[in-house]
Amino acid sequence: RKVGTITQVRNPVDRVLSAYEFAMEISLRGNKSSTPVMNFATPFEAPTPARSHGKNPKNRTKTADVYPWSVLMPWLHKDIENRSSYWSDVQDAIDMESKVIDPYDNDFLMSLEHFIEEPLVKKHIHNGAAKQYAGITYKSVQPDAPGVLKCVLEEDHNMASIKPLVMKRMENMAFIGLTEHLNL
Repeated sequence: RKVGTITQVRNPVDRVLSAYEFAMEISLRGNKSSTPVMNFATPFEAPTPARSHGKNPKNRTKTADVYPWSVLMPWLHKDIENRSSYWSDVQDAIDMESKVIDPYDNDFLMSLEHFIEEPLVKKHIHNGAAKQYAGITYKSVQPDAPGVLKCVLEEDHNMASIKPLVMKRMENMAFIGLTEHLNL
């Protein structure tokens, strides 16, 4: 049988912002017991209760089992744990529910700037779609992928060297949509 690929491509800047927002949400979700209630100006939602560590309801895939979150979540949880002492120090002094907090730059969560500049994020989030199309993610089955990925990650300008491969693979895809919303 002939196989075709359908994909959705996101704006890379929006993809990184979305990754940051999702990262903050899941890191708070996993540390709910030490997280104060905070009133973010936008865009975060209140943390949802942590899921049971037993059986996953309705056979859903756990975020912790999905790349790149399988790599990033332990680091994110550690960052939240390190900040939890700050939360307990100031929580009594500040009415957290009435204080509006800048979601991208505050003392309670990692700033957007720190997230973007973090080597682990550069490795796993920056140019993520291009790396996936090139077949050089950490989950790739191609035997030469780790060496190519290492080369690409050593210098920012090396990413341009895989552009022809990515473009060729995209040309062979049945459909490519550039959108922020996928309504099925």
